[in-house]
Amino acid sequence: MNSTLTDLVAALSFTGLPEGSDAEREEYLRDWARRHYDTRGMRERAGVAGLAANVFKYRRLGHLDLAAQSIPGVLRRLEAIARAEAELAAWRAEEPEIAAMIDEWLAQAERVDTAVAALAQVPLETVLE
Repeated sequence: MNSTLTDLVAALSFTGLPEGSDAEREEYLRDWARRHYDTRGMRERAGVAGLAANVFKYRRLGHLDLAAQSIPGVLRRLEAIARAEAELAAWRAEEPEIAAMIDEWLAQAERVDTAVAALAQVPLETVLE
């Protein structure tokens, strides 16, 4: 493992990425990304985990140059996410009332989404009764 790949693996520690073959790591990251994509606040990290899975796919397929070229972009995106999360945390500390209000709106929106998804599973005749 070269130092850049080591940096990538370290940066992906938030996923719980285990040791393993490139194929195992690729599969793990894709599964992690799918499970967390719809989690509030995790969509960006899930997207980057999917991109990181491509690095391991390229390595598995023997495209080491392409994998090496992809790593810096993944790391840059993770750095940008970390900066944005830090800025958001600082803002939340400065404006706790507004942050709480926004959190409540987001929670309400999630409840509406859940209700709509549940209704979408029910036959229309049942809903109209």
